[in-house]
Amino acid sequence: MTLPVLVTSGGTRENIDAVRCITNRSTGLTGAAVADRFTRAGAGVVYVCGETAAVPALEPRELIRVGSAAGLSAAIEALLRREAFGCVIHSMAVSDYTPRAVMTRDELRAELHGAPDAARRAAPGAGKISSDSDELFIALERAPKVIPMIKRLQPETLLVGFKLLAGASEPELIGAARALMDSSGCDLVLANDVSGIRGGRHEAFLTDGRAVLRRAATKSEIAVIIYDCVMERLT
Repeated sequence: MTLPVLVTSGGTRENIDAVRCITNRSTGLTGAAVADRFTRAGAGVVYVCGETAAVPALEPRELIRVGSAAGLSAAIEALLRREAFGCVIHSMAVSDYTPRAVMTRDELRAELHGAPDAARRAAPGAGKISSDSDELFIALERAPKVIPMIKRLQPETLLVGFKLLAGASEPELIGAARALMDSSGCDLVLANDVSGIRGGRHEAFLTDGRAVLRRAATKSEIAVIIYDCVMERLT
């Protein structure tokens, strides 16, 4: 029986207006490498990625493009309700915040003094914000958290999460991975620091929250250690 695998990859884009957005630097290359490794082994991969993310070299069973964190949440929920997955590899860099309103200084002052109607709602259909103002202030609110939903809807799936920090030591990365496991139910976490991502190198390690299980120095090696550890647990 073909192993059904869900891989998320790339980054989300949170709209400020109809032409501007907030995003991150995720390319989706790591997720694409992971998807290729599972496809090469005969898995049925469903690949959910950002609008500009890299796609796998090997064609997945299904490819779904999403924009915002809310769009990702809706797509993942629909997939998890549609079919059972043997494992989910959630490598996508999801925005923590999304624009709620964009204001000039005068509008911000009115907002702070109790005139909420002064704030312009940030929405894809809101048109293009004028560039006449010297200053603009963006109010952000929490974007929906996607990863806790995965185990809630499919508690039996094997969930691999990703944790990226900046300037963190290995014990700090393990601690952050453990916190992610506690909050989301991840079985494994791929932990890495931005300082280890340069050129063709991508230093990372896979952890169960207690110890380092495997190490990698490139994106292709990350794909291998994730595949190997997932298959060890599933078989």
